Amino acid sequence: WCDRESLEWLHFLLRFDPRAPLMVVGTCRPEELVDECPLTQTLPTLHRDVRLRELELGPLDEPETGALADSVAGGTLEATEARRLYQETEGNPLFVVEIVRSGLRAAGERSAIDDLPLPPRVQAVLTTRLDQLSHPARQLAEVAATIGRQFAFPVLQKAGDGDEDNLVRGLDELWRRRIIRERGADAYDFSHDKLREAAYASLSSARRRMLHRRIAQALEAIHAADLDPVSRQVAAHYRRAGLAAQAIPFYLRAGELSKGVCAQDEAIACFERGLTLLEEGSWDPSSEAWCSQMAARFYEDHGDVLVQLGQPEEARTAYERALEKLERRELVPKSRLQRKIGWTLWPQGEYQKALDVLDRAEAALGSKPEEPDTDWTEAQIAWWLEWGQVQGDRGMIQYYAAQVDEMAKTVAKLGQGTKQCAMPMLRSWYWSIKQLMSRRRDRYVVSVEALDEALAILSAVKEWGDPDTVALAEYGVGWAYLLHGDLDGAEEHLQAGLGLAERTGHLVYQTWLLTWLSVLHRQRGEDEASRDYALRELRTAEAARLLENAGLARGNLAWLAWREGDLAEAEAQARAALELWQQSAFVYAFDWTARFPLLAVALTRGQLPEALEHARALLDPQQQQLPQSLEAALEAAIQAGDEKGAQMTHPHLERAIRVAQENGYL
Repeated sequence: WCDRESLEWLHFLLRFDPRAPLMVVGTCRPEELVDECPLTQTLPTLHRDVRLRELELGPLDEPETGALADSVAGGTLEATEARRLYQETEGNPLFVVEIVRSGLRAAGERSAIDDLPLPPRVQAVLTTRLDQLSHPARQLAEVAATIGRQFAFPVLQKAGDGDEDNLVRGLDELWRRRIIRERGADAYDFSHDKLREAAYASLSSARRRMLHRRIAQALEAIHAADLDPVSRQVAAHYRRAGLAAQAIPFYLRAGELSKGVCAQDEAIACFERGLTLLEEGSWDPSSEAWCSQMAARFYEDHGDVLVQLGQPEEARTAYERALEKLERRELVPKSRLQRKIGWTLWPQGEYQKALDVLDRAEAALGSKPEEPDTDWTEAQIAWWLEWGQVQGDRGMIQYYAAQVDEMAKTVAKLGQGTKQCAMPMLRSWYWSIKQLMSRRRDRYVVSVEALDEALAILSAVKEWGDPDTVALAEYGVGWAYLLHGDLDGAEEHLQAGLGLAERTGHLVYQTWLLTWLSVLHRQRGEDEASRDYALRELRTAEAARLLENAGLARGNLAWLAWREGDLAEAEAQARAALELWQQSAFVYAFDWTARFPLLAVALTRGQLPEALEHARALLDPQQQQLPQSLEAALEAAIQAGDEKGAQMTHPHLERAIRVAQENGYL
């Protein structure tokens, strides 16, 4: 604000007596140093004739922001509020002071920062800075603010009104005024988000809608070859432009993309936004079929994400809503939704209900398509894929319910289907269910032939499978290797499957893979690795509501406690495991993970009847078959207990404990 005469007097003063102990401190805003400013013309002279130093003051960092806020508030802000204050102000001292003064308080008496209006002084500063712009630059700032905090030159050019020369002049003015910053060759952002908010807030509703429409169209045109990366942006701009019909397909596309890259929160936000537009929109009768179709897709995709997150009940509600939206003639989608509803029932152990729903899913498909003279049509392939998935899900649920005879019927049915339609997907389901059936039947003894089949399934799935399906196949191979006794081969495939499941965010698959990685390290005697996987497994199992896996995690923690000599903790964890398995309808075959620690604890305490009870439970025909030497040791102990009394039982039980340790079971 200094005039030219004052600056000339200052120049004279500073040169008057070079030896005088005099220092002048002056402040200026760099964005105000435009060509017509007197200081701009005086600075070169001052640099030449006096000892002039320029110090640029940047924004405060987060600790400095907190310290300033605490000083103004007269106390210490809560950590979350201090962090939000820094995010909102970006370290601008004036903004920090004014927001704290406007109502933010110290811990215990605070007001949430999101509830506070922008202080008048901050609003005035922002308005003043924008008012200093020329009219073309102000309009350009408004377009940029509508795009977002960050924006690119091509989008700005296509959405704006001016030609390239005017656009460059406007950008140059915004840059010199420190309204925007360069972020690369064609990229910019606002120097402070509050500036963007102020520019956007100054727009009328009509101009705002127009700009959002232009920006959406600009993004579509620029990214026509690949709209996936900008689909959510396009959707948001069309929504703000009031064009729901254009926004809805882009929200669906963005949600499906997010679902595929393990961004479930973003996917859910997109699906919910699209459904809201569908429900709140004013649609004419001609749009009714389209609206129903879009709603069905949103609900189904939403349900898929909820399944990945281990929320089967919420997923079932979404699938049921999707089913309501389908037309009667849509046979394959109806079957698919019924099947998915059935799949949400098994985590609660409602196996028969799930099987009943799968029967309805198969009935919804109708009769099988006739074998074509040449190639299968797309519709026929879709029919067979859905039919095969129904059989695959049925076989999986029969496995959980230990219905081996029923599984044999499902395997035969799938086998017949593969003869009629030899698609890799059908073959993989046939092999997978056959594998599960043989594991139940053979008490989890895996032959070389069964291992080869598991590898063949993985090879087939990799030809066409999505990441979730490949993760499941890797799990099947890793588990087969583990049961076969090849721990190195098991670890390779279980780790590969876990990496895929973590990328897609599938909690159920993560839990299954973590389960057997924990057991694998237990059988190697690697305590810390087993503990790490067991604790991770416990977290994911509880999140996905998988009682049987949570039980196995506790069984492994019981083993670790026993190894450390903590008998009370070992017993507590092992009994918690048994209680979880008793709550589950799943006929679980791996009680040994908790029973062996309990047997060892009982033997240490001299509780021989209880130790024998655990030994008998370990030999139950529905449990995993133990190594022959271990089963023989347990049988000898039981026989001694029945015939020779406690004195002879104790040595046999001690021998069983030693054999269990030698084989990696204890």
